[in-house]
Amino acid sequence: MTNAWPSNRPDTLENICLGVCAQNQETFCVEDPDGKLSVRPGADILPGVVDRLVTALQKDDVLDLKWISLFRDTSLTRLTRIDLSRCVLGETEMDIVTDHPLQELILTDTVLSKNTVECINKLSRTLRILKYENNPQESMTDLTFTGLIADMLENPQINNVGEKQFGKDFFINTPNLRILSLRDCFFKESHQSCNLQILLNPLNRLTHLDLSRCLLDIVQLQSLQNLHNLMWLNLSQIMLMPDELEQVLEHVCKCKNLRHLDISCDAMEHHGVLHYDNGEKCLKKLMSCLPYLTSLDLSGTDLPKIPQETVSHKLEPTSKGQQTRVAEKKCCIAGLDGRIFEFLGLLHCRGDPCNEENLPAKQVSGHATEEQVLISIQRYYDRDNALTSSLNSLFKIFRYSEVKNHCAALEAILLGMRENQCDKQVQISGSASLFYIVKGPHKENITYLQKRRLITCLLDAMERQHDDMTMLRNGCLTICNLAIPQDVLFCYKRLVKVLIDLLKIPDQEEFIQRISIYLLNCLACQVDGDEKRTVGTLGAVEVMLDLIRNKWESNTCDEVLEVAWSTLWNVTDETAANCEKFMNNGGMDLFKDCLQRFVDKPELLRNMMGLMGNIAEVKFLRPKLMDPEYITMFSNLLDSKSDGIEVSYNAAGIFSHLMSDGPDAWTISCPARDEVIDRLTNAIERWPINCSRNINYRSFMPIFKLLRAFDTTAAQHWSVWALANLTLVYPGKYCSLLKKEGGVDLLEQVIQDPRPTNAVRALAKQVLSQVHNEAEVMDNSCEQEEVEEDSQDESDVEME
Repeated sequence: MTNAWPSNRPDTLENICLGVCAQNQETFCVEDPDGKLSVRPGADILPGVVDRLVTALQKDDVLDLKWISLFRDTSLTRLTRIDLSRCVLGETEMDIVTDHPLQELILTDTVLSKNTVECINKLSRTLRILKYENNPQESMTDLTFTGLIADMLENPQINNVGEKQFGKDFFINTPNLRILSLRDCFFKESHQSCNLQILLNPLNRLTHLDLSRCLLDIVQLQSLQNLHNLMWLNLSQIMLMPDELEQVLEHVCKCKNLRHLDISCDAMEHHGVLHYDNGEKCLKKLMSCLPYLTSLDLSGTDLPKIPQETVSHKLEPTSKGQQTRVAEKKCCIAGLDGRIFEFLGLLHCRGDPCNEENLPAKQVSGHATEEQVLISIQRYYDRDNALTSSLNSLFKIFRYSEVKNHCAALEAILLGMRENQCDKQVQISGSASLFYIVKGPHKENITYLQKRRLITCLLDAMERQHDDMTMLRNGCLTICNLAIPQDVLFCYKRLVKVLIDLLKIPDQEEFIQRISIYLLNCLACQVDGDEKRTVGTLGAVEVMLDLIRNKWESNTCDEVLEVAWSTLWNVTDETAANCEKFMNNGGMDLFKDCLQRFVDKPELLRNMMGLMGNIAEVKFLRPKLMDPEYITMFSNLLDSKSDGIEVSYNAAGIFSHLMSDGPDAWTISCPARDEVIDRLTNAIERWPINCSRNINYRSFMPIFKLLRAFDTTAAQHWSVWALANLTLVYPGKYCSLLKKEGGVDLLEQVIQDPRPTNAVRALAKQVLSQVHNEAEVMDNSCEQEEVEEDSQDESDVEME
């Protein structure tokens, strides 16, 4: 088992294009008046791309099969394989699919149509692989594979092929079939039922046969001896009586060319291992009859027995020959002497032989070592009990020891979770280990594509197990250890929706509530307008307000309350639609209530005032702020020293925007506009120009608007002070941002215009000086790097 991580490459252009087409089907198809889809005129789908396009459509859970009608014209599209797992098939869809020269057809957990068997027989010449697993929802109905055959036997129709008679000579007329998987099927003898012998007799080219979890009569296994090419046989968990087990092995022993044999049992489901009366004798017979066997699964049985060595207490000298024989490695399982297998399945065997030394196999499934556990997860990804047990064993190694092969562990977990999306225990166990991988020492090695699959698996699980707190906690904690938002931008909308749905759950567990709101805040903080609007459209503003309302009513000021206001601050940043949602859903009343009740909480106050600054930036919302009560509150906060200057700074920003609309927009008499201007100016002059800030500007455009407010000196004063402070304290970040957005020309206009005050001009000159100095520092740094590089080049030449 390799421990190497794959190279970190982006997805192929072809896969990306297929994904885009799957999500935007109008790019290559049109809808007919009758609702059916057709390939758009002029569009060509290359033969090698058709199968992959179907896979891309299925990845996006497009399981209503409307897109099957795209493939009606076999001259334009040509399918060779299709996976219809978990689909609900109609007769029309089945006809369309089997009009193509399919080589592989997968029907796992599929609700079949009544014409399924006839359609499969249309593939007589081409079909090589047929996989069917009974849909649990249809297990008691006729819409199973064997149920459909039984129905056809009870209602005779013309289903014969030449001289061959349906029900007597064949059931499926696919003589070229190589791989057949029929899981959870019913083959009991009755007057009208699917007889296994009749089913298998014409399939003499089979190399692989899977009859796991089938219910059958032992005599029907006689047909195995006619499958002369059979190399791979799975009879795991077949439902037989204990006295029939050795008879099964009698039939198996006639398959002389077998390379792989699985006769394992689900020990958990059967409340104990499967018992063989003569286990050692049975294994010896298998070994003598199956000389080519290289893979043997005995999990959940008592077949592998550890021989007991006889101990002599007689004191005698040990000869040299005896010493050599003792030193030789002996096979630790009775009956397997002299054989070395590529794989040996020993999970949940009686006596735990997987713990023994000298196991006769290169790979072993079990729970004794990390390698055995990983092999078990990979091998038993389609067996819920064995998979859950193995995932639990892996989690214990992560938690109490050290996992060495993180890459193999990641791949195994993702396989198990993807194939068992509806199994809660599998999802919980798998996600618990994913947490340790994502926060572990090899997290930097996780590739781009692996990370996408990991996140998709977690979101699938969180959506399906939305009422399980353990699953939700595991998912949130694991995502927290990713790079937010970079790693999740491909599923941004989906993740936001999941988090908002979590926060909507009444009486949500406090930890999940805290971590969900933290993630949502991170997602809203570092994205641009489109993503912020998406967050608002999905209901984040309303959910935050509800959380704040609940905290206020319970008189609780905690981390959730602070982050809720912070999230609103971030989601309303330069996003007018979200600001309007805040105003229309009682946001200002909550602001007033929290300000009055939690006035001594500086972090909370800063977040609330930052949000108010965003509201004030929206011109059509500013009249709603022009209320004597609100203006008085903001005016009082101009003198606040809470959280350094942040609260005072944000209050000044609010007034700067309000005043930039001119005297006519000041529609209240108290407080008077001139009075507020005086307080605003005094506050600005009081702030130290070199003070550090707890704020993050992604754009200076709102400040630049105030820089042009020549008729409102106080607003202009605040804007130029903000630029002077930011470019002085954080020159590396904000000097370049100012230049990029055209701030230099604006500042020069301010300096040259006669209307600004001397204080404003002085600050504008200071900003330009700081930008100029930073540019010189950067130029010198680049020159120094070039000199060093040149020097290195010369050194290399001399050495050569």
